[in-house]
Amino acid sequence: PDKGVPTSVLAPFRILKIVRQSLHRTTVVHCSAGIGRTGCIVAIEMGLQQILSGKPLFLIDM
Repeated sequence: PDKGVPTSVLAPFRILKIVRQSLHRTTVVHCSAGIGRTGCIVAIEMGLQQILSGKPLFLIDM
C-alpha cells in the first residue's frame, strides 16, 4: 500500500524474483520521488546483479 511498509524483509526479494521471471520484457519502475521503497528495490536489484556476475560490490557506487 502507498505510504506503507512491507510486512516481511523478504518482500523485496519476492518482488524481484517475479520481475526476473520476465527477463525478455522491459521493466519500468516508477514513483513520485524514487528515494524510498522504489529506490531501495532498484538498489537491491543492482547490488544483486553485481554480486551474481561475480564482480565486487562497492556500496558507495550504488
